[in-house]
Amino acid sequence: AHQKLESNPLHRVIEQRNKNDQLRQREFDDKSVDNERTFMDAALSKERDLNRALAYDLLQSEREETDENLSRERTQTDTQFAQASGLLSDEKSMHILTREALTSRDEFLSIVSHDLKNPISSIMSYSDLLLEEPEKQGLNQEALQWVEVIKRNALTAYRLIEDILDMERFASGKFILNKSSHNLQDLLEQAVESFKPMVTEKEITLRSRATTFSSDISCDAQRIQQVLSNLISNAIKFTPKGGTIVLSLAQQGKDIIVSVTDSGSGIAQADKSRIFERFAQINNKDRNSLGLGLYISKLIVEAHQGKLWVTSSMGKGSSFSFSV
Repeated sequence: AHQKLESNPLHRVIEQRNKNDQLRQREFDDKSVDNERTFMDAALSKERDLNRALAYDLLQSEREETDENLSRERTQTDTQFAQASGLLSDEKSMHILTREALTSRDEFLSIVSHDLKNPISSIMSYSDLLLEEPEKQGLNQEALQWVEVIKRNALTAYRLIEDILDMERFASGKFILNKSSHNLQDLLEQAVESFKPMVTEKEITLRSRATTFSSDISCDAQRIQQVLSNLISNAIKFTPKGGTIVLSLAQQGKDIIVSVTDSGSGIAQADKSRIFERFAQINNKDRNSLGLGLYISKLIVEAHQGKLWVTSSMGKGSSFSFSV
């Protein structure tokens, strides 16, 4: 039966048609796979092209941003370099000016210390000679008064010069104390003695109050005398005719308090905070000083590990005190 079926022409036709159909289906499937593969390849290629384009755009953007940052940093660096160069140039110029200023200041101090102090010292020395034996010099009373005026003004000029030099010594760190043992009571009495002619002329009583305790201390006697001189001079300046100035000592723990108390006009509250400043002057009409006396006195006292202060009331006098 099988052989009959295979020999049947119709069967062969059907079988051939089935084979053709299968072949066409396989070709269709192969073509579909090829089409799909082609489509996928095209999609992948397009995606790769897109990614490359995006990567290129991103790279360009980053490069542009980097170039911009580099340009900004380069500009900033150039600006800073230019500023630094300018500052260096300014610093060099300032250094030259400072060096010239220091040279000028040294020359100025040399002039002050030698060209001014020496002739003033000579004026004071010869004035002392004339005042010691006025009769031998043939001086009458009027001429004697003239010599006293000469000496007093020479002494004022000498003190002004010393104040300037002391201020420069403090500023340059060249101020030195020459300490040794001294009796403060003796220093007070010496100060009173040195101001006798001035207080006598102004009819002011100047005295020192005796102490009941030992006042021996280690100090620079010349500098303490300078402080006393400044304080007494100020007291005389603001104490009226018939007034009193008293120098006294008090013991306070390990310190000794030196006070110069006057019966003058007193100091206003607003002035108390500035009288120890450099170039401070309560009376602007006074041209006998540079306003350095109290400032330098404060520095001298502080160099002795002490302090300087004032207590005063208007119309009731003033008391300048310092501790040593």
